[in-house]
This record gives sequence, structure tokens and C-alpha cells, in this order.
Amino acid sequence: MPTFHDRLRKLKRKHGVTAKEIAADCNVSLQTVYAWLKCTMPNNNNLANLSAFFGVSSDWLANGVTTPARDDMVHQLRAMLPHLTDEQLKITVMLWRNFLHKPLDTDA
Repeated sequence: MPTFHDRLRKLKRKHGVTAKEIAADCNVSLQTVYAWLKCTMPNNNNLANLSAFFGVSSDWLANGVTTPARDDMVHQLRAMLPHLTDEQLKITVMLWRNFLHKPLDTDA
């Protein structure tokens, strides 16, 4: 079963990009990208940056799984973001940060 590292290497080859280009886009060191390609997992922020860079979902990149419904929602969000006002964007970021720090209530 392919791992995160396998998927990242495959995307790197498919897009014809260098580790240096990935590092620059994700604002990390070249050594960090080499580690991702071999043995370590990025943190959530870097995983999101990698996913955006390659145009894939974070779920797929991290775990190899995705659903059409989730992919559609992610694409809708990406399409909406450039059209938000500064105030709407600020509120959206605050909401996202709140969701990231609090587990969802699954009993509701």
C-alpha cells in the first residue's frame, strides 16, 4: 500500500518539480522536503501547503483516501476564497482555527 512518501514522490515526478521548488513554496528548508520524501510527515500547515501546491486533498496526500463529496467541497472553498472581503477572510480563518483546536462533538 502506498505511503505518504510514495504519493509525494509520485506527485513530484508527475509535476516535474524539484525539492527546492517545493521547499520554496512551502517556506521550509530543503532538508525538510528531503525528510518528507523519505521518512517524516509534515505538520498540518505544511500538509495543507503541499496539498495546495500539488492541487490534491490533504486526506489523499496524508492517507491515500478521498471522497468525491469532500473533494468537491474543498474545490468549492478554494474557488470562494479569492472573492472574500478582508473581513470575511479574517472571520473564516478564525473559524477554521477554532475547528482545528476543538474536536467535533460526535454525540450531537
